[in-house]
Amino acid sequence: MGQAKARRAAAETGRAWPRDQVPATKVPTGSPRDWLRNEGRKPNENVPCGTCTACCSAGYAIAMDDGTTLKPRADGTCPKLIDGACSIYEDRPLTCRRYDCRRYVFAGVSPDDHVGRHLSRWDLTADKFEDQVFLLSCRLALQHNVTSLAGKCENDLSKFAFQNAGRYKEEAAALLREHGKGRTFNETMNFIRRGFQGARAPTI
Repeated sequence: MGQAKARRAAAETGRAWPRDQVPATKVPTGSPRDWLRNEGRKPNENVPCGTCTACCSAGYAIAMDDGTTLKPRADGTCPKLIDGACSIYEDRPLTCRRYDCRRYVFAGVSPDDHVGRHLSRWDLTADKFEDQVFLLSCRLALQHNVTSLAGKCENDLSKFAFQNAGRYKEEAAALLREHGKGRTFNETMNFIRRGFQGARAPTI
């Protein structure tokens, strides 16, 4: 079953997610490094959204392929969201095809909106040491520059993290080797996070 049909079926059977409900079943993010390598090369039409419509309900104005702008309804939902499913999914604009909220999970930031409240659905996949180093490098990039980044939106913060992660790769690797012994990755990240300062502490 295609994603469009699956979304419609989910809506018809009542399985589409209510606006403020996060499903209990986690969805693997996939490798952060693999994701970054592919980012920007071509529109990612394979985001494992399932029946999630968080970005369709976040009050975003959508730039359409014909140059027009699709404004959200008064409740923040997209006018093309009908019965809990995208009614133009197969022909959705490039803006929607390119949208991937995993960027916030990987960078360690969380938008203060409907999308941010649904990021917990993702199961951060970081089994490889290089993925762990990359994730921590992103967080270090933000924390070491927290003053200069004050007031930036989460999209700009994630871009900064990805562009500057390489500068903190060695520091991240050393921290993980030092504090990762006998701990799971999440335990290590939580341990290191306690030492971070600033208003924008890592979310993962």
